[in-house]
Amino acid sequence: AIEFYYKNRDYEAILSMNFKADVLHEIHLDRSNKDMFMDITTNTPQSLKKKYLRTYILFVYFLFLDNEREYFDRECESIYSIIENSYKNHESYTELLGEYYVLQSFNQFNDLKKMKKNLEKAYELLKKPSRILGTRTSFMFCCPSPLALYHTKSGHILEEAEQLDD
Repeated sequence: AIEFYYKNRDYEAILSMNFKADVLHEIHLDRSNKDMFMDITTNTPQSLKKKYLRTYILFVYFLFLDNEREYFDRECESIYSIIENSYKNHESYTELLGEYYVLQSFNQFNDLKKMKKNLEKAYELLKKPSRILGTRTSFMFCCPSPLALYHTKSGHILEEAEQLDD
């Protein structure tokens, strides 16, 4: 269904489908869909981002997976602005802000200390795992070793391994 709505550039129909992260991840695995995800995140009107923010956050996550860091950063800023300006007095404010901090942690990839700081903020707000980003999606890029992704300082591998353990 998403491909049909995308061909018609019906962003509202796409975002209103209320995807689960794992379902979108399966669609995203088909690399021919990268342009579709990019188009959805960069061309969705602000009013639809606001209306379907939970689903929109999912699509923005895939910008990170596609290494579209500039777009990812811009859309994270947009999400934060929407939360602060449109949800501040809404019952879902705390949850959405927590989900934003989960998303923002990826903006700090692969700096473990900065990522951890955002994830701790997220947990303080959510008090549970992220509902938006799902449980089976991975930011490991098919790498079998987390240490290989986060090892950044020569001579500090044991310290970095301990940080991963936290």
